[in-house]
Amino acid sequence: MLIIFGPAGMVALALILFLVALLPIAAVKTSNDNNDEVQSAGNVVTRFANDKVPKEYQEWVIKAGRICKEAPPQLIAAQIDQESGWNPRAHNDSSGADGLSQFTPDTWKTRGKDDDGNGKISPYDAGDAIMAQGRFDCALAKQVQSMMNGTFTEYCKKQDSDAQAMPPPKAGEIHGREVFEYMLAAYNAGPCRVAAWRGIPPFPETQNYVVEITQKMAEYAVIVDNGQTTADIEAVISIATQQIGKPYTQGTQGPNDGFDCSGLVQYSFDKGTKGDVRLPRTTFDQVNEGAAIDPSGIRRGDLIFFGFKGPHDHVGIYLGDNKMVHADNPQKGIKIEDIGPGSGPYANTSSHPWTVRRIISLVAPADGGTAGKARYVLPVSDYALGAAFGQAGPHWAHNHTGQDFVVPTGTEVRAVTAGTVITSGWNTSYGWQIVIRLPDGSYNQYAHLSQRLVNAGDKVTTGQPIGRSGATGNVTGPHLHFEYRTSTGAAHDPIPWLRSHGLKP
Repeated sequence: MLIIFGPAGMVALALILFLVALLPIAAVKTSNDNNDEVQSAGNVVTRFANDKVPKEYQEWVIKAGRICKEAPPQLIAAQIDQESGWNPRAHNDSSGADGLSQFTPDTWKTRGKDDDGNGKISPYDAGDAIMAQGRFDCALAKQVQSMMNGTFTEYCKKQDSDAQAMPPPKAGEIHGREVFEYMLAAYNAGPCRVAAWRGIPPFPETQNYVVEITQKMAEYAVIVDNGQTTADIEAVISIATQQIGKPYTQGTQGPNDGFDCSGLVQYSFDKGTKGDVRLPRTTFDQVNEGAAIDPSGIRRGDLIFFGFKGPHDHVGIYLGDNKMVHADNPQKGIKIEDIGPGSGPYANTSSHPWTVRRIISLVAPADGGTAGKARYVLPVSDYALGAAFGQAGPHWAHNHTGQDFVVPTGTEVRAVTAGTVITSGWNTSYGWQIVIRLPDGSYNQYAHLSQRLVNAGDKVTTGQPIGRSGATGNVTGPHLHFEYRTSTGAAHDPIPWLRSHGLKP
């Protein structure tokens, strides 16, 4: 199971065990003709790790957060918190902005749609507003990416009063921050100002907007997985293979009359998981479900999408050993197909490459395979203790959330105990950072690094070098900032935690 907190390493997903009830995404009706949608974030069934997002909005926030990887659910939630404080009737007299996501009338005219299907398009309707926010964020992310790679074409003024418009930024002129940070700046100040200023504009409102949302994201931890086990994968495959020999019937989705390819997939997952995994009806929507998998890593139960007459117009369920079960065509019906190299039209080739999606993710044993074997070491040697947990000061928006170990830049940083790296990347406040999920579902965070030696998804052992200390991000000097967080993402004083494991910091 996956849990994510904090904004860095947004593309990475991390394993975690957190057993709670599933939140079925399919219960939300959304429009499929959104031209603003950029790409799927590749999330599996997603839910929040706490109740900070009001329950009536959770499904919409999750759905909007799946439109593109630059605007995941925790960013959508933090942005709504910042914009309206979760007040669906919020209104800004000065700007005229309305609703949860605070759309101005002009922007709403171009972004609003009837996503909740109630017959009206209103910024006061949660579904309409939140989905429009997701689409708008992703459209801005696409513009930001064009600025960063030099394909943005608009001439923009630095300030509204400037007579001279700035030429479009060249590739490399906008750099040093995450795409989502520039995206937030564009949401607040407009994409033209980001382009003209070659980054986040120097307006206090905009800079604070980016910082505050970035910090709020840590409060909206999300779990990304559907909690299913290997038994569920086998149940899905069992249901699918029971249909072998039945006819291919376009548009039907019942075992008596047969199935088309996507109908077979939808039926097998619904019945195999007892309704916990409800996939959309068509291949064009199914291909946006689950997590994207490189074909070299395909495993039993994954979906394989093919493009013959158009992109993603056929799908099958992988069985292993270069075979899949699928509803082939009206002549051949439902069958098992050999899809190995050179086997025919369903082989993975450069002209017809597979798109593989993993709908059901395996869940590790509750103890992560290390129960009773975990040992602990201090993260650095030859240090002095610096700023303590809970300390107040001008350098933090809130009280200090970890313990600082003062060491020179370049000092080796070690994993305190074994775990899985869920984040290895840049964060405005933390600089280069690494977050490791421990076997019990809690986290260690190592921040302000000068070098990272591990990547998201890596398994690390106790004492393994994971990076080198530095002075990146919001710092006054070189040190390691170390945090301990529970499975909900709540920060706790790491010193008692370290001492509880026999260490003497």
